[in-house]
Amino acid sequence: MECTLQSHPNMVILGEEVAQSKLTLFEISRKISDTVQARAEQDKYHGVILIPEGLIESIPEVYALLKEIHGLLRQGVPAEKISHQLSPWASALFEFLPPFIRRQLLLYPESDDSAQLSQIETEKLLAYLVEVEINKRQKEGT
Repeated sequence: MECTLQSHPNMVILGEEVAQSKLTLFEISRKISDTVQARAEQDKYHGVILIPEGLIESIPEVYALLKEIHGLLRQGVPAEKISHQLSPWASALFEFLPPFIRRQLLLYPESDDSAQLSQIETEKLLAYLVEVEINKRQKEGT
């Protein structure tokens, strides 16, 4: 919150709010896209979005995916075979994610079974998803 007060960002994403509202990865990227689009309509092609470290673990479907991955890693399943061992929905989400995020999600968990959050580039994942959404909107003329 102190960072928000000091930096005056155009948008803030709070992990606690994401978890409580059960926002999906797609809903978050859509909200960011809406903000980017609204600013572009005002000829403002710049802005600041505050994203907390650890946000990825607050997103319900990604949290569940991480739990499955960590369980398989702890059972000794090699990282390159994880995607074949995941449940169907988790496998679909995993395969949808860009390769750089997949590699980061496969990092062995910390001793407390949490993900290596500092190694997961959530901001790049969101930037990637927002770029896809903005490009889609441009093609649709919206």
